[in-house]
Amino acid sequence: MLQVEDIPVPSIDGPDQVLIEVRAAAVNRSDALACRGILPGPFPRVLGRAFAGVVVAGTRELRGRSVWGAGGEIGLSCDGAYAQYLATSRTAVTPMPAGLSFAEAAASALSYLTAAAALRLAGPVGRESTVIVTGAVGGVGAAAADMARWLGARRVIGVVKGADELSLAVAAGIDRVIDADLSLGDRLVDAAGPTGATSAVDVVGGPLTADITRAMGARGKICLLSSPPQDSVAAIDLLDFYRKELHLLGLNTGRLTPASATARLRELAPGFGDGSLRPTPVHATYSLGEVAQAFAAAERGVRGRPVLLPHGPTGADTVGTGTK
Repeated sequence: MLQVEDIPVPSIDGPDQVLIEVRAAAVNRSDALACRGILPGPFPRVLGRAFAGVVVAGTRELRGRSVWGAGGEIGLSCDGAYAQYLATSRTAVTPMPAGLSFAEAAASALSYLTAAAALRLAGPVGRESTVIVTGAVGGVGAAAADMARWLGARRVIGVVKGADELSLAVAAGIDRVIDADLSLGDRLVDAAGPTGATSAVDVVGGPLTADITRAMGARGKICLLSSPPQDSVAAIDLLDFYRKELHLLGLNTGRLTPASATARLRELAPGFGDGSLRPTPVHATYSLGEVAQAFAAAERGVRGRPVLLPHGPTGADTVGTGTK
């Protein structure tokens, strides 16, 4: 029931809000789930959880700045970014990293926010860390692998599915890559080594989570942020789990406060500025009138993010006035 309609430009309510001219807004899997009613929220509403644009009204310190934002209530419990203008709290945006175009920033925002929040829960990550990342060539998985290396992890183990993903993960420089199609359990334990993994970001969930617990070391932390609804049960060995004092932590980015989401995005600026963090690829760009095609691409599981350009292509590839 996606429809394009003319609506008034939203007004800002007081000094704590800003009005953003949305230059680019990504279509993420959670947007598709929200559209189908699987994620909660009022209807009708403007969807769109990740965006980049320019502040055109509101607080003087941000006016005219290129900003990005993602997560929290935007696009879920309130109107989101699939519009030419978005009114939101000033705490929900932060200046874009230097060197990113608006389309790249929108494509990367939710992926990197999720990865950053997950590694914060499963961390700290440092020189002695061995980090397992499932779905390691998807948007969030690739971001988590990049972030783990940037944070200094000793080793990153990527779990993928199929030969094509295996090749992509090897090309991305992940230290050890395992194909989940080829009997994962013992191979993941072997890859983690005798002391086991210290952290894990599980983007896949389901039965795979049980294999991850086997590969974790003492007091290891697993952050789970997705699972297939039709296959959401994992048979975890609870004796192993409590003897190793493991932690299994869930992450729902829709529950993040605007301030905490923005803090995670702000922390990423140096990594994008020096090239350590690579933007999530843009699959293709679409006008608002082509939103159904963009959603169809997202649900097919294409590589990269479909990105909507509410004002058309002009300026969407412009590099924003960002920060390092």
